[in-house]
Amino acid sequence: MGSEGPLQAVKVYRHLVKAVKKHVGKEDYKRHFTDHITQEFRKTADQSSVLQKIYLARDYTFMLNNIHHHKDLLFSYNIAVDRSDEVTRTLRKSAASEIFKNHNMGSAQRIAGQVGIRKGPSLIKEIMYGITLGFMAGGLWKMHHWNNQRKAKEFYELLEKGEISVVVEDE
Repeated sequence: MGSEGPLQAVKVYRHLVKAVKKHVGKEDYKRHFTDHITQEFRKTADQSSVLQKIYLARDYTFMLNNIHHHKDLLFSYNIAVDRSDEVTRTLRKSAASEIFKNHNMGSAQRIAGQVGIRKGPSLIKEIMYGITLGFMAGGLWKMHHWNNQRKAKEFYELLEKGEISVVVEDE
């Protein structure tokens, strides 16, 4: 293995720390993750345990990147466990796209501020929609009622004229 081992360890360490910072976070209260990784890589041990730790770190990096890739994929299909993360991500993407379109930070801040503001439903609109739908449903029911009434009236008129009978004739 020779000098290839330390270079491989540095490469795996760099990728792991990069994945943890990207997917777990860089905040101070999450710093213990990167500190633990640094401590584990600085420990000296025999060659076989070093190789095991390198393979473990590589697998952990792979798993961390893939989990977040799948999470992003689920977000893109509007399938999410926590909808607030999805809303935040969507707002950031739309604000970022507006920044690139306008090349103006003032307008980007204004857009990002407006995107986060949601208005509730308009009470007047909801009442008007309800009244309109009520009148439409009532009109349809009334037309159905008039149609049945007309059929019944025609039946009794034909019955009085003797054109039809409700008694079954014997043959």
